[in-house]
Amino acid sequence: MIIIKQILELCSDPIRQMILEFLNSLRDTAAKTDNPFDDLAVHLLFIILGFPY
Repeated sequence: MIIIKQILELCSDPIRQMILEFLNSLRDTAAKTDNPFDDLAVHLLFIILGFPY
């Protein structure tokens, strides 16, 4: 987990923005499903990658 955060810190801002946009689309998709674990999984991805949810 720490290694992933360090790699993301080395990425340029446009790459970090693209990753954040992808995570936001995942969050929106998970919110539309009936499975609460979909939302939990996306929330954990945000936490692991160090992005604000």
